[in-house]
Amino acid sequence: MHNWAVVVNFSTSVLETAKRLSKWCIVIVVENRPNNIKVTENIFFLNATIQNELAKISPFYKASLLYAKQHHIVHKNLGYLWTILHGAIMIWDFDNDNELIVNESTFSTSLNETMEALTVPNHNSTLFNPYPFFVSNPKKLWPRGYPSQSISDSSKQIISTQTLRGLWPTKNIGIIHSLSECQVDVDSVYKSVVPGFPLRFQKISNDRNKDVKLIAPRRTFSPYNKQSTLHLRPSLWALLLPVTVSQQVSDIYRSYVMQRLMWDVGLQTAFAGSYSIKKHVDHNEHQLEKEFSWKIDKVIEYLTQWSSAETSFIKRVQQLFIDLYEHGYIELIDVHLIQLWLEELHLIGYIPTVNMFVDRNTIDVLFVLDDESREDHILGDCLKEHNYSVKYEASPAFTKTKGNLYGYDRQQWSTFYMDYLSNSDYIGVIDSDAMLFTFMHPFYSIFASDDDKRIMLKPMTGDHYHEDR
Repeated sequence: MHNWAVVVNFSTSVLETAKRLSKWCIVIVVENRPNNIKVTENIFFLNATIQNELAKISPFYKASLLYAKQHHIVHKNLGYLWTILHGAIMIWDFDNDNELIVNESTFSTSLNETMEALTVPNHNSTLFNPYPFFVSNPKKLWPRGYPSQSISDSSKQIISTQTLRGLWPTKNIGIIHSLSECQVDVDSVYKSVVPGFPLRFQKISNDRNKDVKLIAPRRTFSPYNKQSTLHLRPSLWALLLPVTVSQQVSDIYRSYVMQRLMWDVGLQTAFAGSYSIKKHVDHNEHQLEKEFSWKIDKVIEYLTQWSSAETSFIKRVQQLFIDLYEHGYIELIDVHLIQLWLEELHLIGYIPTVNMFVDRNTIDVLFVLDDESREDHILGDCLKEHNYSVKYEASPAFTKTKGNLYGYDRQQWSTFYMDYLSNSDYIGVIDSDAMLFTFMHPFYSIFASDDDKRIMLKPMTGDHYHEDR
C-alpha cells in the first residue's frame, strides 16, 4: 500500500475511519494491542514490542523511546517513520477522536497532476487566515495557534476580493489541511468569547460535488494541525513533531517551522473543507495554550527573517533547528531528533524533491511571451541570447484576472502565476505585438512580502488597448 494514515491509540472513530479508507493502511501506535476487539484487515498496530525491536537497528527509534515517557508526542513520530519506511505516497495525519466523513476517493484526487484551487494573489501579510473563506459570514474567526496580535488587528481579518481560481500543479503542494466539522480547531479564547460554537464550515465552491482547495499565498504562515491533515510525498520530511513543547501546541510549532522550510523548496499549504468530525471536546486547553500564546508572535517574527547560506536542503533544515534551539524556542532534544530523522530518511531512500531558492550573485529574469506567431519566438530567441529565461504562454488556467475581470492577458497571467520557474528574481509578461509602440511598467506584485522583488510587468497600451486586444 502507498497510502497510509497514522494515529496514536485505538478508538471507535479510528475503526470508522479505517472502514472509509479500506484501501489504505491505518497505523495505530499503541503500547499493547487492545484485546477482544474486531478490526478491519487494513489496521496495523505498531505496538511496544515492534518499537523495541526497531530500536535495536534504528537510532531514531532508540532515541525516541528514551524520551517517550516525558514526551508522549514522540509516539506519533514513530508511526510517521514506519509509513515512510514502507513507501508512503501520502499520509493522513489524524487524532483518535477525529472521525473521517469522506471516502478515499476524496483523497485520490491529490494524486492528479493538477488540483482545482482558489488563491489570493495580492495578500499583503506574512500570515494567512483561511477560516473566513469557509464560512458564509466572514466574521472574526481564527484557527488555534493564530497569533493574538493578528487577531486584534482587524485590518488582517479582511478577505481580499481579488481571488484566482484555476488548476494548480499538485507537485507544488506539500500539505492539505482539512477543517474539522463541528468542534472546529480554534483556541480556547475564541470558544470563550464567540457565541454559537460549535460551528460548521462550507465548501468554497458553489458546486457541492467539487472539492476546491484554498491555496495559502506563497511565503505565508497558516497553522495546521495533526488532527486532520494530508501530507503529500514531497513534504513527508515535514511530518516530525517537536517534542520539547507542550503536546497541545506541538503540531502548531511544526506547522510554522516546516512552512518556513517549505518556502525554500517551492511547496505551499492548501486548505480543504471538512473531511472529518471531531468527537471529543478538549478540556483544560486554556492552560496548555498559555505557554504558547505569548511566544508565537516572536516565533513567527524570527522565522520570517531567518535565512541561511546553506545550499544543501538537509543542512538547511538542521541549521534552522539549531538556530531555534539557540534562541530558546525548542530544546536540544529536538535538534537531536531532527538530525536522526533526516539521517533515517536518507538511509531508507526517501529524498524529497528540492529546488532551493538560495541567494544568488546574479539576477534571474523570466519573460513570459505570447505564442501566437513566428515573431514571438524571434523575440524569445533574442532574449535567450542575452541569458534571460523565456516561457511561452500556456492554455489559460484562469477565467478571470485581477478584480474578477476577464483579461486579454489571462493566458500570460496564468503562465506567470502558475509557472514552474517561480524562483526567478523578476518575471516580465510581454504582449509582443504591443512592444513596438508601448513601454513597460511595474503593474503589481502577487507575492506576500513587500521586499520580494518579483513583480509583474504589463504593457501600457493606452489608446491602442482595443487594437491590441
